[in-house]
Amino acid sequence: MIAIGFWLLVSLVMILSGALLALTASGYRVVLLGCVMIGLTPLGFIEGPGVPVYLPEILLVVFAAGVFVNCYRQLPNVRISGFLLLFCTFFALQIVFAVARENASLIDLIRSARPIAFVALLLLLVEILRQVSISRHVTERTMAGIVLGCVMADVIFYLAAHLGLLSIGGISGEFFARSGIVFYLDLLTISLFGLANYLSFSSERPAKALFWLVICGVIAALSLNRIFAIGFLIAFSYWLYSTMRFWTKLRIAPFLAGISPVVVLILAGIAFTQSRPDGGEVVVKVTELFDFSLLVAALEHRFVEPALAGGYQLTPYTFFFGEGIGLKFYVPWFEYRGQDPWHFSVDSLLAFAFFKYGVFGVLVLYYSIRRLIWNRPWEVSNTWIWLYLLVHSGINVPGFLLFMIVLAVLRDGSWLMARGQTNYVLPVPASPAV
Repeated sequence: MIAIGFWLLVSLVMILSGALLALTASGYRVVLLGCVMIGLTPLGFIEGPGVPVYLPEILLVVFAAGVFVNCYRQLPNVRISGFLLLFCTFFALQIVFAVARENASLIDLIRSARPIAFVALLLLLVEILRQVSISRHVTERTMAGIVLGCVMADVIFYLAAHLGLLSIGGISGEFFARSGIVFYLDLLTISLFGLANYLSFSSERPAKALFWLVICGVIAALSLNRIFAIGFLIAFSYWLYSTMRFWTKLRIAPFLAGISPVVVLILAGIAFTQSRPDGGEVVVKVTELFDFSLLVAALEHRFVEPALAGGYQLTPYTFFFGEGIGLKFYVPWFEYRGQDPWHFSVDSLLAFAFFKYGVFGVLVLYYSIRRLIWNRPWEVSNTWIWLYLLVHSGINVPGFLLFMIVLAVLRDGSWLMARGQTNYVLPVPASPAV
């Protein structure tokens, strides 16, 4: 009952914050307060009964309602982009075809339409926030305090779980039982890592960038997430490159400093892979990154085989428009977890979108995410996000939804200013209109 109690408490705080938003226009405070509550709560990590609705979904609905109420006079002047209309039309037709063919149950329709509806709502909120006159400043110092506080809470939960003071449930519990290693990942982890990663790139001073880089490293170490590790490595290489440019005028020095971590890691990984030590599941996870044949086999086993077992057939129609909402994936490893092996999704947004919605659906979802993430002059900062979506079905992951909400709120540069620089805003070029 602990998880349900935390869920009720945080949900109540979010709803009350939504009322405050409607009355005061302090929209970002709803998200920041909600994120703090989620970050200081080990939800999704403590073993307990399931909750009816994910907290990020409640946060998004509350935030959207507050924005609509607060900006209702300006809403008639908001222009809806052609892409948002295309997005809604395409997935509405997918639902109509699924109902007409009678190959999807009501539960299948709800499960498939739910994440799509939240993405559409996010896209709408981004367009509204770009066009209405709402400007509330959030300093980098405030963000640093929130991120640091939540990461310290994660460290405490990690140590408590490792010492047996918390019961670990779900996939984390299974991994701990097999390996004896805590696999920590709460709802806010990806948001914390994403913000720290972005700010490590945008910080103009090496010392400030190093602070955010350390935060990235701590999160990657706690979570044991390989995508976070790659994101940290990219940010670390960028930091070395920027630091050497700051301290020396030699053109070759920044380049050599920037590529050195990648070169060292690749050489160490190849040597480690060739030695093929028998070190259990953790070693296998590392080995897969440096052995191309193992990586391809793992991706095929996780994403392609479940679709083929579920009845997917490649035809000209399914190539462009997919098998439809009614397609279910057969995930055999769910059986030993005591779960139904027939699932509506698979752990890859690319595979999930292709098999269900075809190439056209992949492009629509790709461009949707593209409009929601921060488009930086240094596109390398977004690399880890696309790698994450390659091995996670992002729109079906509550933590990724929370990350998108945070980015939607803070994407306006006037809402996020560097400490001590009232005229400085982070460069956020607007996405091209369709």
